[in-house]
Amino acid sequence: MATAAMKVGERMKKVIIDTDPGIDADKEKLQQSDSKYARYLCKPLAHYFDYHREVYFTKGKGVYLHDPTALLAAVNPSLMTFAEGAVRVQTAGITKGLTLFRSNDKRYVEMTAWTGMPTVKVAVAVDAPAVVELMMQRLMADDY
Repeated sequence: MATAAMKVGERMKKVIIDTDPGIDADKEKLQQSDSKYARYLCKPLAHYFDYHREVYFTKGKGVYLHDPTALLAAVNPSLMTFAEGAVRVQTAGITKGLTLFRSNDKRYVEMTAWTGMPTVKVAVAVDAPAVVELMMQRLMADDY
């Protein structure tokens, strides 16, 4: 789900990165859980939390859950709001790597560089509390 982490235009804000749920407040619950999965994840998560605090200045605000959120978008898409449109990535110049999204909601009378481009679904919002709740339930579930 590479599209789940793409930046999109002003109107759409940033996908997943800004709306991604954080679990900083739930870290202690995982550490105290009887689940072997939660206990197993606590050690690598400690490094992940430290990294986010240092690089993204997220102290007390949680961590970004890009990969699990993208997986949940595939497993339970009702947790996300999607928009359909064309995606383009700048490959040269000062904007190299910039990802652009043109929603199918925008219509042009004339032919543009966007005309005829294939479309994809991009997550533009996430039900963060529901995602965190589902992840915590799964991680702290009784061992199988």
